[in-house]
Amino acid sequence: MKPATETALIAALVESYEALVDRLRWRFASHNEARDVVHDACLKLLEAPPQAAIRNPQAFLQRVATHLAIDHHRIESGRRRLLPLDAGADVEQAPVSGPEEACEGEQTLRALLAAIGDLPPRCRDVFILHKLNDVPQREIARRLGISQNMVAKHIMRAMQTLRPLIDADSRP
Repeated sequence: MKPATETALIAALVESYEALVDRLRWRFASHNEARDVVHDACLKLLEAPPQAAIRNPQAFLQRVATHLAIDHHRIESGRRRLLPLDAGADVEQAPVSGPEEACEGEQTLRALLAAIGDLPPRCRDVFILHKLNDVPQREIARRLGISQNMVAKHIMRAMQTLRPLIDADSRP
């Protein structure tokens, strides 16, 4: 994908995150599930950006998120049919976060998406392959035709850039 198109797509992701969540909210019983689907869409687009130019990034994002919502709904429907109703009765539920925590999490996600989008292209590719797709460094080096030392340097550079955002989100 052309860098200008990729930048436009990332800007559209950051700008329309809440609108996408609101648009998908009707498919799910909770706001959190809609947020999870939009988060998955963001990761999918960062992992494998479209190769062709995108004329309307907003419409493209809506289509990707809607398709992921449909997939998510199908998976969850199948899971409910296969699992007995009381299967999770013994599982302790995590405390529900309040609106402040949800808002902070969304702000952190937006900041992380923007920071990942601002990484140099090769650094961003290495980071996504290693941290989001769990591809070993040796395999990344082979795929991208670079040394393992260069892979390690790209990962270190990305983490140095992203660490303040990650650390800020993990503070109580």
